[in-house]
Amino acid sequence: MVLAHEDEEEDKRHPYWYAKVLGIFHINTSISDQTTTHKMDFLWVHWFGRDPDHQGGFETRRLHRIGLMEPESPESYGFVNPSNVLRGVYIIPAFDIGKIPSELTDDREDWEYFYISMYLSFYISGKAHN
Repeated sequence: MVLAHEDEEEDKRHPYWYAKVLGIFHINTSISDQTTTHKMDFLWVHWFGRDPDHQGGFETRRLHRIGLMEPESPESYGFVNPSNVLRGVYIIPAFDIGKIPSELTDDREDWEYFYISMYLSFYISGKAHN
């Protein structure tokens, strides 16, 4: 989950963007005329898009629904600086909608949509932890 940078109207704007992390990378970079190197970390991600036909949030008493962007779209993949990641979120498969073919392999399927869990408690040793 990262902060959104949307240009939508205020009432339609969602504060966050969501992505599936495909890889975590570390490289050493240097400028051609310098001998010092700098470590650079980045994430390779597949972006989720919000379902435009589904209204979610506290006002509607429904969870927001997202789905992976089409693999053929140039905007569906990207790189993210790990320092821009706010936190990981739990996504719940939309079992009622069903599956679609996975972009990773021909013999797998993935859920078409997911719900974003807005609140989740862990019960460890009989105590709730937020």
